[in-house]
Order: sequence, then structure tokens, then C-alpha cells
Amino acid sequence: GGKGADSWASGPGGKGFMKGGMPPPQTSAAQDILRRGEEILRQTQLFQEQSRKQEEDQKKQEEMERRKAQLEQYRKEQAEKQAIKDEEIRKLREEADNEARTLQEELAKLVEVAEAEVKNAEAAASALDPAGLTTEELITIADEFEVAGSGATSAVKGCFDFMEGKHIKLKGTAEDTMSACAALLKRIHGSKATCDKTKTKVLMRVKPARDEVAAKTLQVELESLLLAAETQAETMKEMQVAVDSAAQSATTEAKSGPEAGGGAADQELIRVSTEFENVGMAAVQAVARCTTLMDSNVTRIRGTSEETKSTATKLTGRGRLLRATVDESLNKVKTLKSNAQQRVDREARKLAAKKEAEKQVGIFKQYDKDSDELLNEEEIKAYVTAEYGFTIAEEKLKLILSSSPNGVPLAEFARLRSQIGVAYSEFLAKQRKERSAQQSVLIKKDTSEAQSALSGVESEVAKA
Repeated sequence: GGKGADSWASGPGGKGFMKGGMPPPQTSAAQDILRRGEEILRQTQLFQEQSRKQEEDQKKQEEMERRKAQLEQYRKEQAEKQAIKDEEIRKLREEADNEARTLQEELAKLVEVAEAEVKNAEAAASALDPAGLTTEELITIADEFEVAGSGATSAVKGCFDFMEGKHIKLKGTAEDTMSACAALLKRIHGSKATCDKTKTKVLMRVKPARDEVAAKTLQVELESLLLAAETQAETMKEMQVAVDSAAQSATTEAKSGPEAGGGAADQELIRVSTEFENVGMAAVQAVARCTTLMDSNVTRIRGTSEETKSTATKLTGRGRLLRATVDESLNKVKTLKSNAQQRVDREARKLAAKKEAEKQVGIFKQYDKDSDELLNEEEIKAYVTAEYGFTIAEEKLKLILSSSPNGVPLAEFARLRSQIGVAYSEFLAKQRKERSAQQSVLIKKDTSEAQSALSGVESEVAKA
């Protein structure tokens, strides 16, 4: 009852006594009840714990059963979906295989046609096998082969065109369709290889013959061009006689004096030389057509036979010789014409200078009023005013007359004109300077007025 252990003492037989000899209280029944209560409480708690655990275990079991059911349902649904998918794939493959077989049937027909056309081309090409065929026979057979070869090429191309974009569809998915497709492809490529080989064989067999024919055709064309050019060259040769004759006359005229020439003989030489050059240019163009043909067909024009090669050498030799002859004649005549033109030009300059001198003498006499063969101060002023349109300054005039106080003679008239020309240039420069100064004054005046007007406007605006 709240007392310490030292408040009790044990006597004989295990019975306790209180200090001082008093017996302990009676508590056995209460303790039993307490123990029973505690046991009941412990068992209750244990039962509750067991119940809770059982409930949790039951829930877990139920959750596992639910998940298991969901998994089974999911597996069942997936199995059904896979079955549907497998069926769709099977149908697609079946459709693809059926489409492949249909395409293969169509392609097989095209391949049969191509193989037949290739065989026809091989048969046509076999006509070139015998030796000793002439050039004409080879070309004839080759031309006939062109028909068969074109048919074979078109047929093979038709197979490839049909397969364009259908390679996967042609294969299908089954083993038999893929095998059949591979077999068709092998046949097609085999036909193409045979066709190409046959065409190459014909080309190589007939090429020398075609080259020979082409060379002879070019030689005929070159022969025609050479004849036309040689005709032009012959005309030049005929005209060369007239040029040589005119040149001889011009040479004789030029040797008649120190500065002779430039007269009628040189003018005649220029005329006939110009006519010769016109004909010569036509000849040059004719020769150019020959050389163009030769230069652009250096190898083709020779052909393959020795006879054709020899003919080509002769024709090209004629062309080069003709070109050299025409160029030489033209250059010779151009030189003669140039020399004659120089003499004519020199004579023309002499004549012009003479006329100008006579003109200046006439002007001098016109203003030499007293006919003393000198231009005095008044006469020079009159000359300047009439011929140049300005009044010469006195200091300039005195400077001019400083070397000729009595007047300027005819011999010094050229110097006088030069000095007046300088004075006239200075007069013009002075006028330009004065006009520029006047314009500057006007511009400054206009600017000042504009600024004044602007200031007035600004004042009015400020007042407003």
C-alpha cells in the first residue's frame, strides 16, 4: 500500500509481518483478478493483432487473386490481338504473293518477247560473220541490223520499264514467288547482256566500213570546195596582171622626181588594188571553208584504206598550198596599195598646205590697204576685229609690233596669227572670269534676300 519493502518482515513459514509484530493485509484475490485482467487484456490484444494480420493476409490474397485475374484477362486479350494481327499478316502476305504472281505473269510475257527479239537481232548480226564482205555489203547488213537491234533494245527496255518501282512487289513474300522473281531477273539481265554484246559486235565489224564511207564523203565535199576556191584564186591571178601593170606605172611616176608620185598612176593602182582585194576576200572565204573542213576532220577524212589516205593527203596538200598562194597575193597587193596611198596622202597634204598658204596670202593682201606688203597697227586692228571678233589690247599690239616697228611682213604673218591667237585666248579667259564674278555677286545677293525673307517669316511665326 505505498510502503517500502522495509516496512515488512518475513516470519516462519513465509508469512510476512509488519514491523512491530502486526500481520500483512489480505491481497491474494485482488492480485489474481489483476493478473486475470492483464491476461485477458494481453489475449485480447493478441487476438486483435491476429485478426488484423488475418485481415491483411486476406486482403493481400484477394489483391493477388485480382491481379492474377487481370493478368489472365490481359494475356487473353493480347492473344486475341496477336491472333487478329497474325491473320491480317497472313492475308497481306497472301495478297502480296497473289499480286507478285500476277506481275510475274505479265513480266514473263515481256521477257519472252525480249528474248525473241534478241534472237532475231543475233540472227541478223550473224550475216556479218563471213569474211570478204565489201564495204557496201557490210553497211547494207548493218542498216538491216538496225531494225532488229532497235526492236531488241526496245523490248529489253520495256522489261526494265515495267519493273520500275515494282521490285518489292515482284518478289512477294513466299519462297516460290521470290525464286520465280529471281529467275525472271536473271533472264532479263541475260537478254540485255546479249543485246549489248550483239550491238557492240556489229558496231566493231562495220565501223571501218562506215569510216571509209564517211572519209570518201568528206573528200568529195572537200574536192568541191577546193574547186570553188581555185576558181576564185584563178580570178585573182587574172586581176594580178592589172595590179602589176598599175604598180609599174606608179613606180615610174614616183621615180620622176624627189617627191613625185601620188598622182593618177597611184590612184589607178589604189582602184585596181581595191577591186583585187574584194575578189581576194571572196577567195579567202572559199579557202577558209576548205581549211575548216580539213581541220575539223583531220582523222575522219583519212579513212581506213591506203587509197583513201593517199587521196586525203593530196587534197589537204592542195588546200594548204592554195591558202598560202592566196595569202601571199593579198599581202603583196596590200603593200602596193599602202605605198600608193601614202604617196597620194602626201600629195594631198602638200596640196592642202599650198591652198592654205594661198588663202593666207589673200587674207594678208585683203587687210594690207596701202599695199606696202606690211600690216601696220591700224591694219592689224582691223584684221583682229574682222577675223576674231574682239578688240586687241594696246599693250598686246605694242608687244607684237616691237619686233617689227614698221609693220608685219607676209613672211611673219603666221607668227602674227599665233600671237593674236594667244591674245584671243586670254580675252576669252578674262570674259569667263568676269561672268563668274557677276554670277557670284548675284548668288550672294539672292542668298542674302532669301535669308532676310526667312528671318521675317520666322519673326511672324514667333509672334503668332
